[in-house]
Amino acid sequence: MLCSTDVWLFTIYIIGTFEFVFWLCNGFLIFIESFDFPSIDKYRIQKNKTKLRFQPDIIQLMIKDTIRHQISII
Repeated sequence: MLCSTDVWLFTIYIIGTFEFVFWLCNGFLIFIESFDFPSIDKYRIQKNKTKLRFQPDIIQLMIKDTIRHQISII
């Protein structure tokens, strides 16, 4: 039978893992949108459409809203 300490540690581990993966993925996506990489263009699905790169103010808004959302969960 699991002790209550084990349950709490498992819960903290799961939440911590989720947060780590969440921030890693969001950071990677924001990094890709911030800097244009020609080597990534060959992997685009919709190659015939023009690229819509985010403006710096939109990137700041994405970062701010992501942080606000994550803090509101806590």
